[in-house]
Amino acid sequence: FFSQNNKQQFQQLYSQQREASQISQQMFQLFLTKLTKQQIDQMNIQQQDATQKTLLFYAVAGENSVQDCERFDSLIQRKDIFGTTSLMFAAKFGKTEWVQYLVEDESTLQDNNGRTALMYAMGALKENPGVNQLKIIDFLFGYEWNILDAQNQTCMDYLQSADEQFVKYLREKYEQKCYQNGVQANTSVSFATNKTLNKNPEIAKLQSELQKSQKAEIQSQKTIESQQQQIAELEIENESLKQLIDDQNQQIREMQKKIEEFESEKKKAEVVVKREEIKEPQVDLRQLKRQQILDKIKSKVEMTYE
Repeated sequence: FFSQNNKQQFQQLYSQQREASQISQQMFQLFLTKLTKQQIDQMNIQQQDATQKTLLFYAVAGENSVQDCERFDSLIQRKDIFGTTSLMFAAKFGKTEWVQYLVEDESTLQDNNGRTALMYAMGALKENPGVNQLKIIDFLFGYEWNILDAQNQTCMDYLQSADEQFVKYLREKYEQKCYQNGVQANTSVSFATNKTLNKNPEIAKLQSELQKSQKAEIQSQKTIESQQQQIAELEIENESLKQLIDDQNQQIREMQKKIEEFESEKKKAEVVVKREEIKEPQVDLRQLKRQQILDKIKSKVEMTYE
């Protein structure tokens, strides 16, 4: 009856089954009564019942707040003999505060049948079809949507008794998750819906909010993909620019080499020209003197004839 959260039956049978169940008086009080932090701090946290459930299980199932039960933090991730966790109980009993508190440490854990907290939450919809339970399911979905149980069933196979609109919303969200992660949507049932359920205005409002959230998530994903595409294009463009710069630098180096070769040849030519300019003509002195004598004789002869 504790696992079914039936407090009335639990209280009636407790005295008869106390010894066999090994449920202590403190466990009994945690489940049925809202205790003070001082009372909780005085408890022996090592005690377990016959199925190895800790005080944290009873605190989660009861009416005690997270803040008052910080003493039980060391019991997080402890399982009973069925592999059940405190988060699974919180999800099953619609304890939103506890679900949010335990999810980071106990999400993705599975019981002996491979079931997750999300599957427990979905399985409890028949007994607890309220808006709060739907919110818990939507919250846990982001953590455990892709986990299969021991029978290879997905979380969607546990969604048997829910508002039709919510089933449709969650189905679309599941298929979207599968698409984004490159996995095949695989369920053994055709998402059965209970069409006889009344359309609760609060549920309709929740669906509207969830759909808006889904659209925002899709838009955000599209924005991220667009930015990633732009980054990829910029990287390609950068590679092209880098290659162009490398080619231009190579051309500049070749031109510089040609200029250096030209300057070298120019300097050589200038040296040759200067050498030619400073060369003195070689004069034959004997020939010059002979020519001078001849010029004198010629001059005398001309004077004689005159």
